[in-house]
Amino acid sequence: KRDLAEKVIRKSNLSLYKNTDDYVIFIKENQDSPASIVTGVKNILKEFNLEGAKRLYKYSFDNLREVLQIVSDIRYQISSVKSIKIFLSSLIDWLDKIYDLEKNSYKLINSISNYNQWIQIITERLYNLEYELSEIRYSLDTESLIESSRYEALELRLNSILNEFRKSFAQFIETHYSSWIEYGSEQPILNHSISNYVPVESEKTIFIIFDGMRYDAWKNVVKQYFKSLLENREVSYNYSLAMLPSTTSLSREAIYKDIRSRFSREINYITKSESESRQQDVRDSFLMTKRINILIFNMFDKEGHASTQGLSVFYKRQKEVFEASIKELIRTLPKDAHIVIASDHGFSKINKYIKIDDAEQVRARYVISPNTVPESIQIGKYKLAYSDKGYYHGGGERDLYSHGGASFEEIVLPFIHIKPKKSGVKNPVGITSENGFKLRIEDKEFNISVKLNKKEKEILQTLSRTNQLTTSDIEGLLINRFGEAGMVDGMMKR
Repeated sequence: KRDLAEKVIRKSNLSLYKNTDDYVIFIKENQDSPASIVTGVKNILKEFNLEGAKRLYKYSFDNLREVLQIVSDIRYQISSVKSIKIFLSSLIDWLDKIYDLEKNSYKLINSISNYNQWIQIITERLYNLEYELSEIRYSLDTESLIESSRYEALELRLNSILNEFRKSFAQFIETHYSSWIEYGSEQPILNHSISNYVPVESEKTIFIIFDGMRYDAWKNVVKQYFKSLLENREVSYNYSLAMLPSTTSLSREAIYKDIRSRFSREINYITKSESESRQQDVRDSFLMTKRINILIFNMFDKEGHASTQGLSVFYKRQKEVFEASIKELIRTLPKDAHIVIASDHGFSKINKYIKIDDAEQVRARYVISPNTVPESIQIGKYKLAYSDKGYYHGGGERDLYSHGGASFEEIVLPFIHIKPKKSGVKNPVGITSENGFKLRIEDKEFNISVKLNKKEKEILQTLSRTNQLTTSDIEGLLINRFGEAGMVDGMMKR
């Protein structure tokens, strides 16, 4: 009866409140006062249904849109007004997505019949919601317009929706995973088959693997730093699935295990590449004779396990790591190499832990046990968590973020293949006379006036016949021309 009464009231358009208490009108009448706008928005949000609760609230979604319009139309957009406008715009956009999912989740889930449809729903409609809410809370709400307890209620509301999709996706994985592993065809790209999609047998290749980079980390942190490469080269965008359980030892090793066994003599392998002590190692590796470089960046996984902050705060820290060390390394990537950007697993934010007894092994996101384990699917001997709940046995501290389970946040990963830049028809060096030569660097040409001796002329003529040389290529050409004596070492240094 109460629900019915609320519907009648809403449809009647009756005002149950005096205009003097109407904060929409208050904002409209006091729009020249930023302090009044803050007060008005804060009071409107107090009486707006953020939690999705079944009770009558004073303000509607249309009221929020009206306030945004009022703030947007203010002629003088000082910083505080701009920040409120951005906050309201982001909140309304996020709530719009939530309303749509709450209304259509059952229909959406039941319309999915294959892996590609799942990937489309996850990457286009689900993956960024957690990050966006965290960004609203920790970056955009500079005036504390919403109380912390209500943000936590919003997180519960979000996870209630996501858990429906997580459960259905995990059951889909449970049904198909063994056949994907066994038959290897007509399947998603699993981490152990990434190398099949890159010409690693014959071409120079650089694997850049970010440990713990989930899909929204690629979109909101990593992608911007590869912008110049993505815009200027041919790029293949795809997705890979982590091996299950989604642990580093299993899923990261899977990416390059076959490569290392087949091409061990041609591989240069560097881990923890973001550390300052390894930056020069990475730069030097690009000049080495090894055809395949495998670089591991650990910061997402390392800091994820230790993080106690919201997702946007955690990602902000990762941007600082990029700015400090990785940004410059990316600029040194050679143009003649295939570049693969991949991840071994993502991670899940755990909002509640379930105590597990009588189990052979208990980890935050999987359990080995003959007994029933709540909110899990079974892959082999493992029972993998898919919801925002994790597992523990006994006491001890528990991570806010972890991995090893079967949520889409842990196992749906970016897989980017950047192909080599096509070389132009021009050679890097052209001899003009005994007393000079032209040197071409990218699209710029320099005339160098210097008297050439015989050996210098030989070197330049050798270089002028080739493109995209490695150090090894140059050394080989010079040895063929001049022999293997110390003369070549001197030439190389020169």
